Amino acid sequence: MDDGLLLGIDIGSSSTKGLLVNIKGDILSSHSIRHSFNQPEAGWAEQNPDETWWPETVEIIRACIDKARIDAARIKGIAVTGMVPNLCPIDKNGKIVRPAIFYRDNRASEECAFLNEKYGLNFNLQDMLPKWYWIKNNEPENYAKISMVLNTHSYLIYKLTGKYNIDCDTADLFGEIYNPATLSWKNDLVDKIGLNREALPPVYRQTDAVGTVTDEVCAMTGLKNTTPVFAGNGDSLMSMIGSSVVGANDAMIYLGTAATLIATDADMEEIVSGSTFNSGHIHFLGNVLTGAEYLKWFKEKLQLQGDVLSFEELDTLAGKIEPGANGLISLPHLEGQRTPVYNPSASGGIVGINSKHTGVHIYRAILESIAYALLDSTLGKTHMLKRLVVSGGAAASRSLRQILADVFNMPVEYNPKSGAALGIAYFAGYSLGLFNDFKTIRRGWLSQMEITQPAPGNAEQYKKCFDAYKRINEALSPIYPLLCDKKREFKQ
Repeated sequence: MDDGLLLGIDIGSSSTKGLLVNIKGDILSSHSIRHSFNQPEAGWAEQNPDETWWPETVEIIRACIDKARIDAARIKGIAVTGMVPNLCPIDKNGKIVRPAIFYRDNRASEECAFLNEKYGLNFNLQDMLPKWYWIKNNEPENYAKISMVLNTHSYLIYKLTGKYNIDCDTADLFGEIYNPATLSWKNDLVDKIGLNREALPPVYRQTDAVGTVTDEVCAMTGLKNTTPVFAGNGDSLMSMIGSSVVGANDAMIYLGTAATLIATDADMEEIVSGSTFNSGHIHFLGNVLTGAEYLKWFKEKLQLQGDVLSFEELDTLAGKIEPGANGLISLPHLEGQRTPVYNPSASGGIVGINSKHTGVHIYRAILESIAYALLDSTLGKTHMLKRLVVSGGAAASRSLRQILADVFNMPVEYNPKSGAALGIAYFAGYSLGLFNDFKTIRRGWLSQMEITQPAPGNAEQYKKCFDAYKRINEALSPIYPLLCDKKREFKQ
């Protein structure tokens, strides 16, 4: 093998990250930029790609090349990943029609129910089509401008190559208008629903090269116009690969803005040979819409007096609190509940407060609530978890890693180098044929893992706390709708 380099870029809800890595897994340079997203109403979440994703990607590419002081001709391949499924509509000139609507956005709940009832379908709020239908129903002027509907990374690939695209797995996240067996759109169903089939992008396999970098982008970034850009996949798969979750019975808890628990029952080589998430070998066991965001909420909105502590300081103090936070139970449903029961009207809560509790007790309870919610979502499928790896920004929390090890009663692995940017860079190499399998990322790139063992006695304590969490959540379920003040007339 030559000394070729790989460039991986990851677009998240709170930051954009990129890195240059060689085929040995050494990171030559990296760069990240933080950003925020908008929440115009409760349960909504959106972001303007022209103000965040694209200018940040340009800056990151230039920074990675400059920091590494390399000839850009050494970059053999580029791949981009990002949060999915986000709906990113563009006009005929490639300009953003309106801010992209996030995967976690619940605004299309009535559209989703209407489409399912009228056409006998099974859309859910994560699917992209109900959000597209929402634009048609509520923003007809914007809908009329839409020439193409993309997602996070397909938009960036379009900006890099000038070619419309979507990978075969993300296409499936539109919902039932896509046929994974033929990698094609169900145009008749799209017509029946009343949406514009011409706005659906060409479908690529995830290892396909969509195109090469345009001359215009080369002038902006320093890249070469011979560099291929691959279709890739969304951040869930790339976080798994970038965390060495590549073998049968491996599982990952991703602790980003949302918290996700994903398990596999086959090796990654088999999984990515077709439509990954239709292979039946990847299992989404849990999704907490406010994972790290719940921690951010506490830090930024609940610390009202005295010094505002950093996450590191909060983590150290929380680690000194006994398991169970001295009788406090928190519910992490700040933006609704997605698993194990779908309940968009669910909200957060803190139960059991007495006069001796401090803010640190509450923070500890918040950390524990993320673990409880993920365990609750497994619905008894913990037998699938033979190896558990944590990744994402909040995985840096030692207290949270210990809580997860105790609540799940199994070792938890972590490597600060891991992440979706590393995974998509490796995937670019795999797509190029530089790697024949995914063993290299586990045995080479991420061979040194920090392992957190369950603390003696804590698992038994957490069994009681988890039971209390479930009972409180169930008891509040009929009350949540009474607290939800979001009402809107639905126009068919």
